[in-house]
Amino acid sequence: MKSKYPSRKMVIPSPTEAQWNEERESIDREILRATIIQLKCQVSLGLSGFRYEHLQAILFTEYSKADRLAKSVINELHSLSNDIVQGRLPWYF
Repeated sequence: MKSKYPSRKMVIPSPTEAQWNEERESIDREILRATIIQLKCQVSLGLSGFRYEHLQAILFTEYSKADRLAKSVINELHSLSNDIVQGRLPWYF
């Protein structure tokens, strides 16, 4: 393996303390919501022909009769997205 892929065996240095403390980018909640709304949904093969309906289903208006837990899913998705973008991943990644 080492003779075949020598570049994979390079030692990657650990980040410095300054790099860990650097402010990282984040995702704006309203931009995330607008992006999900603008996704084209009827462009996929399959029985329903839909794509992204699982994302569009979590968007509720303030007048929706959905319960509080269902309406909070978009906040959880936003938090997860920010964690991924900022590199706050579980240890197994």
